[in-house]
Amino acid sequence: MSKEAKTFGLGMRRDRDALGMTQSDIASRVGLSRQTVVSIEKGRTEVTLTNAVAISRVLNSDLYALMAPPKTLPEPSSDWGY
Repeated sequence: MSKEAKTFGLGMRRDRDALGMTQSDIASRVGLSRQTVVSIEKGRTEVTLTNAVAISRVLNSDLYALMAPPKTLPEPSSDWGY
């Protein structure tokens, strides 16, 4: 599993969840099996450029946004008042 595959999968899942779509919705619209969509989201499968573009279109997302690393929150510091 490559870092890029995992990052794409996380972005895909994030955007799919935001739209309220199921893995089956993505699979049928892109022409993949649901099992392949699961594998892509888990970063187990390297997605082809053709499928990456198709997925980004279905998700109404930018391909670059899907490849962006997930944002992480900073650790709370003592000056935050916690």
